[in-house]
Amino acid sequence: MNKFVPFILLLFLSGCVSSAQQIENNTEIETERFVHSHQYWNEYPVGMGNTTILNQTGLLSIEIRSGFVGEEGYVSLSIFNQNESIFSVDSRNESVFYEVPVKAGMKVQTLSAGNHSVAKSPIGDYYAIYFLLHYEVNL
Repeated sequence: MNKFVPFILLLFLSGCVSSAQQIENNTEIETERFVHSHQYWNEYPVGMGNTTILNQTGLLSIEIRSGFVGEEGYVSLSIFNQNESIFSVDSRNESVFYEVPVKAGMKVQTLSAGNHSVAKSPIGDYYAIYFLLHYEVNL
């Protein structure tokens, strides 16, 4: 049993070597979070929009959750580089995940339409889009 103690200590110390490489790299991954969301409480269909201009270059993780009762409800997400769309998706009644490489200055835009019909559902149409922007910073 005592023969294995130095071996086990060596295994624990070997993990310290790999973390030293991260210190030499002098960069760290930061995460910025933001949300575009809305729940409709109006009887007649209405539109809604959100826009965010990105301040960092990195990888944008996207989770879309939506629930629409009527046929006319939807949420549309687009990412623009200047005036050119680099990513676009429409969503209805689903949860989906995407990852998109982005650059600082790009525009994230959400457009949606929905309503709340008490006769169809006690809950109004809704969407929630959760964004995580992962980017490197120098230490």
